[in-house]
Amino acid sequence: MLKKILIFFVFVLIFLCGAVFYLVNPNDEQYKSYYKELTALESFDKGDMESFVNNMNNPVTVKYHMPFSLYLALINMGRYDEAINTVNAHVKYYDYSFCAPHKIGMKLFCRITNIFFGVSVHNFDKNYWLSLIAFEKGDYKTAVNYNLKQKKQNACYNVKLYSSIENFELAEKNLNECEKKFFEKKNKYNLYQTMGYFYLKQNKLKAAEDYLKRSVRYSSKKDSLYKGNNTTYLLLAELYEALNKQDKARAYYEEVIKTDPYNYKAQKGLGLVSE
Repeated sequence: MLKKILIFFVFVLIFLCGAVFYLVNPNDEQYKSYYKELTALESFDKGDMESFVNNMNNPVTVKYHMPFSLYLALINMGRYDEAINTVNAHVKYYDYSFCAPHKIGMKLFCRITNIFFGVSVHNFDKNYWLSLIAFEKGDYKTAVNYNLKQKKQNACYNVKLYSSIENFELAEKNLNECEKKFFEKKNKYNLYQTMGYFYLKQNKLKAAEDYLKRSVRYSSKKDSLYKGNNTTYLLLAELYEALNKQDKARAYYEEVIKTDPYNYKAQKGLGLVSE
């Protein structure tokens, strides 16, 4: 009987706390950010990346909501310093914004349940993102330094990192691990892209071309709006530039622009942006 009474009072206390949180509304800015993020997603679906970035790049989203898509968009657009700032601004994930779409009753219930799950356990690893930004920027030594601080290593990413600093022995060691991870899977485009990168950085261009084209063939989607091959297309463009086949390089840059008009590397390759 005593146990039931205690359970009842615990639930009453939780309900009262939830009601107080709801009335005081200490996270009003997080509610507002929800609608900005909703607008951002609509812009993303339309391909309007400038509007997407402008709406996502608000203090609440940047600080609390783990905006991975924002990081990727800024990296893709070549706005590396902004990407670094948004990653460094992230503090923790403590979020009421997902309660925003509900009506009053459900919003109150959402708040109450959030007492238990307000602080989410997540896999945000700042060092991974800082490493990735440095890598895409071409600052490979900094990328390696951040990568060494990561909680969990990614063998396929390590291949690209160590190939970029010409430590091919370590790159090959990681390539073996990457191959174990992806070889048995039907979708092997990531493995072949990594192998293509490995040989490209060694200037073994025939082998690199072979694996990069295999990556495209093994891609999981073939529709005209699929962006998953764009990284491989950029590598093929780099390869053909090395072979002094400018027409082929340009064709691959144009393939990227078709589905990703804001892609900085493709724009640069086509001479659409200044240094």
